[in-house]
Amino acid sequence: RTFQCTGYPDCNMTFTRSEHLARHIRKHTGERPFECVHCSRKFSRLDNLRQHKQT
Repeated sequence: RTFQCTGYPDCNMTFTRSEHLARHIRKHTGERPFECVHCSRKFSRLDNLRQHKQT
């Protein structure tokens, strides 16, 4: 099964996992739900926040 990005006319991205589609949609919406507790910088992806914490 594939999960397709809909609602954005110029985007035809498809994913094999629903969580990857959800992560991708944040690019369109600009949502950044992951916040650094030290500097308040926000990220759209948890892995980017984790990488930020290591620096």
